[in-house]
Amino acid sequence: MRNAFMIVALTAMVLAGCSQKRSNDAARRKAATIKDPTVYARIESTGNDSISVALLADSSLITVGVANAAEHKAIAGELTLGDTLAMVLDDGGRSMVAGVNVSQLVGLWLCDDGSGNGLRLAPDGAASSVGTGKLTLRTWRIANGRLVLTYIMPDGTDYTEKPARTRIVLLASDSLRIEVNDTVMGYTRSSGLLTI
Repeated sequence: MRNAFMIVALTAMVLAGCSQKRSNDAARRKAATIKDPTVYARIESTGNDSISVALLADSSLITVGVANAAEHKAIAGELTLGDTLAMVLDDGGRSMVAGVNVSQLVGLWLCDDGSGNGLRLAPDGAASSVGTGKLTLRTWRIANGRLVLTYIMPDGTDYTEKPARTRIVLLASDSLRIEVNDTVMGYTRSSGLLTI
């Protein structure tokens, strides 16, 4: 009788864990089905108010106006030849509404307070916290021209991935400032560190 009770209890715990995993998987699938207008391209050439890019989806070359996005400070990062750019285009596909230099964004970023804490954004969309922090990062992506980070609570009280309200304030080759859940954090790249 005691063994039967233990088997039932263990089965219930396993099923509860599987149920949590299924709910996380279902949330990911639902998020993936939302239409995102972000397109990815490699920067081929730059001009005063436009850039030529090769779309990663089909390698077609297009010229995109950037003056309006630059005027509204809607481009995160520098427009550097050969870099990958995530961008949202206007309805005609001729002008950039928002953009993020993904090549500059990926890598290891350390808090500029010298604590050794930071974050790593991998090219495959994985994100991880470095050191101790209030959040444990899980994934990152660009959606609608904005950075989206997902996290779980580091204390183990909740393993449900949640999206953070995120905005890139500044992105340069050696510095990153992001606002996460209404808190602005500054990061730097340290020379000599592996950043990919």
